[in-house]
Amino acid sequence: MIAYDLAKKRKLSHIVYHSVFRVEHFKDVPHFASKLAIESALREFDVPFTIIRPNYFFQNDAAFKDILTKMSVYPNPLGLVGISAVDIRDIAEATAITLMSDKHFGRTYNVNGPAF
Repeated sequence: MIAYDLAKKRKLSHIVYHSVFRVEHFKDVPHFASKLAIESALREFDVPFTIIRPNYFFQNDAAFKDILTKMSVYPNPLGLVGISAVDIRDIAEATAITLMSDKHFGRTYNVNGPAF
């Protein structure tokens, strides 16, 4: 919130906030709850904003390389539901696109794989 207060004082022309996919559905998860609170606060500031809500990052799986390749096991407990994932480069591109035009002011974009 300090950063957004400074953005207002410095009269920044646009902020893109990196939130999380389906943030409003998981209010009891601390990481999500804090992002939802910041999203709400953004609407109170006089700085144009766009919210990017990516889902799980493909790059998170790099930490599982040995387990995946040597044991053929995916260690995240996803059950039978599965999860959509996004490459961090796609998040960066979506962010850059929103910064190129004021037509994205006040908008929220989900950035994820095609299944969800």
